[in-house]
Amino acid sequence: MNVVGMGIPPAQPPQQQPPQQQPQQPQALDNISKIKSLIVPLRESLSNTIKTAAQTLNQNCQVDVGSQKEVGQQIRFDKNLEEFYSLCDQIELHLKTSIKCMSQLESSQRYLHLHVAPTRTESLGMPDNTL
Repeated sequence: MNVVGMGIPPAQPPQQQPPQQQPQQPQALDNISKIKSLIVPLRESLSNTIKTAAQTLNQNCQVDVGSQKEVGQQIRFDKNLEEFYSLCDQIELHLKTSIKCMSQLESSQRYLHLHVAPTRTESLGMPDNTL
């Protein structure tokens, strides 16, 4: 007996689901854009570090005074501080790179009087005064 003749559609092979696309991040951000994108996490990290330091200080003060027998849950001040320093290091790296790029641009404009073509031009027959 034919399944199609009974009004039941034939079984279709399971369709493969397309792979889920991961959110794409911009490929080439310049250094200043990277610095701007790190400002908000830096503020949050600084806030967390200060809050953690205050909580740790308060806990230690209560233990010293005697109102609390022992330190309960250890708050990870060092972890928050490391995160803050990591973000500072990234910002410093991008700033140094930006300064180097600007210096290189300035030097090339001053000492390199030839036009620099952005692509290879061996087959195009560019003039001799182009690099």
